[in-house]
Amino acid sequence: MLTKSIPFNLFNGCKAISLTSLHYKTHVTKDKLKTYKMGVITAIAAHEKQNIETILKFNQDIVPSIILNEITGSNDMFLFVLIWALQCKELEVISSVFIMALVNLFTFMEKKFDFICKHIEMGTIPTDESLSSPLPIDVRLALQSSNYRLPPNPSRAQELHQIVSENGFHHINRRLWPNLKCGICIISQNFKQFELKFLSTYWDPVVPIFPYVYGMSEHHRIAVPLTTNSYQLIPLPRSVYYEFIEVENDDRDDDDDDQSPESLELGQIDEGKLYEVVLTTYNGLYRYRTEDIIKVTGHYYTLPVWKLVGRRGQYLSIITEHVTEMELREIIDLILLESIE
Repeated sequence: MLTKSIPFNLFNGCKAISLTSLHYKTHVTKDKLKTYKMGVITAIAAHEKQNIETILKFNQDIVPSIILNEITGSNDMFLFVLIWALQCKELEVISSVFIMALVNLFTFMEKKFDFICKHIEMGTIPTDESLSSPLPIDVRLALQSSNYRLPPNPSRAQELHQIVSENGFHHINRRLWPNLKCGICIISQNFKQFELKFLSTYWDPVVPIFPYVYGMSEHHRIAVPLTTNSYQLIPLPRSVYYEFIEVENDDRDDDDDDQSPESLELGQIDEGKLYEVVLTTYNGLYRYRTEDIIKVTGHYYTLPVWKLVGRRGQYLSIITEHVTEMELREIIDLILLESIE
């Protein structure tokens, strides 16, 4: 499953935190005939979190589970996660569904650093006035109980202030947590601008980022990255039945009117060509056209290796010119690289 991108058993028992909120709200349809639960994360994210914890056996006792289960706002959750995480100097793994959450966490930490350190020093939790939404009474009482309450830690607060005073927040991850082994999240070409910002500011690239999946809500895991910090993907042949529709360079941004285009199987696609991914799943989804466009870049043994280059039919219309998603992304990446240099 994850043995290529993440060595099996590498993180067993690691001290880790997750940025995946598990809070769900109950909703009732207008006709009141159906009740369902909807979370701030998608079903795929919940499934991935469960698999990551099961497969890698993380020790996620650092942050109380009640924080992930009951706190609704992302900034409020970041605040409480950081109060607990920054006290744990031995933290080894930070996991998230997407890299944007890691960027947002560190950005929020920089903004609220003094406020967080004050609570670490005093062993307190924020009042409702400093939160986006008031904490439910039972949650506040639980966090203040002997089961979860953190003791005052002025020495750690002083150490944190010293770390920031020396070199600011540049590549601060290893200075806050010297034992940090990696971050785990989904990265792709679509999120490259977030990754470039992250690696040039808060995250020291010496600490690898393990990308763990290429998937979608229709099927949660259909390919895994070739290496760390990699956009190169290896398909999992037994996860779904793959088909591919060849896409020409000049029509990848146009709608395909052919309802039954010729498809190729996994072993028939050629290096250097573009294809749209088509899936048939064990759950009954038949020949589903994902509209994801991939480019085959090589082979891993007999399996093709590809990278995601964009989506079919997504482009920016400027008067009479159409700019594809990939072209727009390349422009943004160049601007970001120039600004970093």
